[in-house]
Amino acid sequence: MNKKVFWSFVLVLIVMAAGMLYPLNYYVMKPGSAYDLTKYVEVKDGDAPGDGKLSMMTVSMGIATPFTYVWAKLGKNMDVLTKEEVLGGQETNEQYNERQLHLMTDSQFNAKYVAFKETKKPFTVDYKGVYVTQVVMKSASDGILEAGDEITALDGKKIQKHDELVAFLKDKKKGDTVNVQIERNKKH
Repeated sequence: MNKKVFWSFVLVLIVMAAGMLYPLNYYVMKPGSAYDLTKYVEVKDGDAPGDGKLSMMTVSMGIATPFTYVWAKLGKNMDVLTKEEVLGGQETNEQYNERQLHLMTDSQFNAKYVAFKETKKPFTVDYKGVYVTQVVMKSASDGILEAGDEITALDGKKIQKHDELVAFLKDKKKGDTVNVQIERNKKH
């Protein structure tokens, strides 16, 4: 192999690697697969299955690379979103992922809550604290709280629900100090 062919090959490899791996300030969102929920959900003593079918549709989103960006622009079923549209200008990818995981957990909880309520089955809700979805940059809690933290007490007073947190903080003034007890990564 002569030098010209070798260096051409190396250049093509570099361009290909950059096209597939170099992250852009865009995200590509596209539909994923549809899953038949009868494989995942079973209702004990429920009605017999009807003629219809209930499927769960997944959506995939990832950081765009030059190749995925062009592919999405040319394709029909993909959207290109700016970083601002996805992260809102204040979130990191890690905070966004943490928030999405929490939203999924909330969605699962809400489904169970509605199911128990509709079937009039007994249930209890064990509130453990207030979940932090995002910390505003340059706010009093910036650098102290993180997305994913769970506030469990303020000045030693147990906090279980959002309403309790708001009621506790409503009379606080700028410059007031509050001792915040949190759970982070399942640790106090």
